[in-house]
Amino acid sequence: MRNWPLFAFLAGLVFFFYVFYIYQAQSTEFAMTRSELDDQIQKVRSLKMDVFNAKAENERLKASESSLKTELEKANKDKEECQANLRTCKLNTENLQSQVKKAEDDTGLKEQQTKDLQNNIDALKKEKEELATKVSAQETLAAQYKAELDK
Repeated sequence: MRNWPLFAFLAGLVFFFYVFYIYQAQSTEFAMTRSELDDQIQKVRSLKMDVFNAKAENERLKASESSLKTELEKANKDKEECQANLRTCKLNTENLQSQVKKAEDDTGLKEQQTKDLQNNIDALKKEKEELATKVSAQETLAAQYKAELDK
């Protein structure tokens, strides 16, 4: 029984180191878990901030989308107006081209009529000159006959 105190001391020492070992292991495990928890909390905060930023971006994009839709509607309306104006201009162009063609045809016809009338005028002038020559020949002949009658 002399060894009982030594045995109790050694058993207490073993028990103390066992408890100390378990404490250290649990403390290390707790520190690692705490570190992982802090990392996860930081990730959650980061994700929350990303979600918040994404929501803000989504709202901004929705506002931008509505303004772009309004601009698209305005552009479509302007496009339709321009197409209507283009159709009107094309019709006017076609009408003007037909009028130009008609005017050119009329001009050609009028020029031909002018040439014909000028030819008629020239023929009439020539005939007038011939008649004037004949009249003058007749007058001279009449004057000669009158002079002969007067003798």
